[in-house]
Amino acid sequence: MEKASIFLTTREAIQAITTDFRQYNPQIILFSSLIRLITNDRIHSKRAPGKNGAWTNRSGTSQMKWLEGPELVEYMCDAISPITIIPLIGKRR
Repeated sequence: MEKASIFLTTREAIQAITTDFRQYNPQIILFSSLIRLITNDRIHSKRAPGKNGAWTNRSGTSQMKWLEGPELVEYMCDAISPITIIPLIGKRR
């Protein structure tokens, strides 16, 4: 059986992620993985065990701020919305 595939532009993929984030409680583990990857480690997020929030930093600063609930969801969406992902192109040997 063939696997289904979907192809999205970078903008469409980010819109899909932000739509998903806005439909649920904060998805902290998913956000933490994505934000470090797509910002090249400029933004970090750290969960606190047993809590529904995370310590996050703003791009360009190392100062962490506690966010939870709707504030964290909006931060997640705002943090990834302006991002342009540039694919890495490796050199052929």
